Amino acid sequence: PDALLDALVDVLRRPLAGGPFVEELIAVSSRGLETWLEMELARRLSVAANLRFPFPRALVHELMAAGLGMGPEGLAAFDALSRPRLAWRILAALDELIDEPDFAPLASYVHDDARGTKRFQLAERIAEVFDQYAVYRPELLEFWERSVNIAAPGQAWQARLWRRIVAGHAVEAAAHTGRVARRFLAAGEVGGLKPSAFPERVSLFGVSALPPLFLQVLKALPEQTEVHLFLPSPSAAYWGDISSQREVLRRSIRHALSVEELLGDLHFDEGNPLLASMGRPGRDLQILLEQAPAYVDARGSRYVDPAPELDDWLAAGAPFGAGAPSVTMLQALQSDILQLRARDENAVLPVSPDDESIAVHSCHSRSREVEVLHDQLRRMFEDDPSLLPSEVVVM
Repeated sequence: PDALLDALVDVLRRPLAGGPFVEELIAVSSRGLETWLEMELARRLSVAANLRFPFPRALVHELMAAGLGMGPEGLAAFDALSRPRLAWRILAALDELIDEPDFAPLASYVHDDARGTKRFQLAERIAEVFDQYAVYRPELLEFWERSVNIAAPGQAWQARLWRRIVAGHAVEAAAHTGRVARRFLAAGEVGGLKPSAFPERVSLFGVSALPPLFLQVLKALPEQTEVHLFLPSPSAAYWGDISSQREVLRRSIRHALSVEELLGDLHFDEGNPLLASMGRPGRDLQILLEQAPAYVDARGSRYVDPAPELDDWLAAGAPFGAGAPSVTMLQALQSDILQLRARDENAVLPVSPDDESIAVHSCHSRSREVEVLHDQLRRMFEDDPSLLPSEVVVM
């Protein structure tokens, strides 16, 4: 994150035209990142004041409300369909609908739920799904609202439940994220957004994934609004085309080809297997950014290979043993991902017995996880007096 922080500091050194009393908006993905970022900005800039760190969704809501002149009441309408409140609305609606034939699968799940625990957990899960629909498939919710008794197989109960939730709440239904975004984008196409309604500068820091809808809203902002994206990228190479083993197998079945034919003829690349299997959200974001016509990449590379000697070692034939470079597990892993490298069993690095750069602890409960975390952190602070709490992030 240091390279991203240096870039952010360079931007913040340019004062806003409105002066120091105009707040600086920096969207972050977690409160832990906010705390670290605020401390680091204060250390590097001497003073870090009038900063606000909303989550990306909250920032997008603010921008849309400002552009459409919705006012505080309109902005508050987003909260009425936020995930926690939506769960309670779903719970109340389920009490009325659970005995209907369309809801038989749900009734079967909660039939022995004397304390109501399963029903509440089910409401939370459905709220999460509806919340994702509002961001990724808003047209589906609008179709359900317009078309009574018309839904795809398996969606009938979802459609009825959604209509029941928004019935009698016209303002709140109109304020779900997807619908407001459509109004916002339509207004932007005809010049219906006032530049004065938007902040002078908006930054997103350390966000590894963004829904396409959010990117469309950011792209629709007037030219007078600066939008800076400080996004972590694990690889210096383009990795939008890499595929996990599961994706390769799925495509081989779909195309009736062997895995070898698929990788060769259709040019699918697995790249680094860990990045391919766990980096899909970041990969999708990179593809979306590359497709954005207004996206401008920063000049100069900010990538630093933590183990450049690995390249020389592999080029020499990767002999195991005395000739292997002395790097930690974490450095080797980071270097492999950075270079999209997939080493085989002939290029295995020896591991030092005291290498704790990566550690995995298997715990039988969440309370035990906290106990192990406490013990490990205490040991680290005792062994290394220079270690500061600000250098520790618990995710």
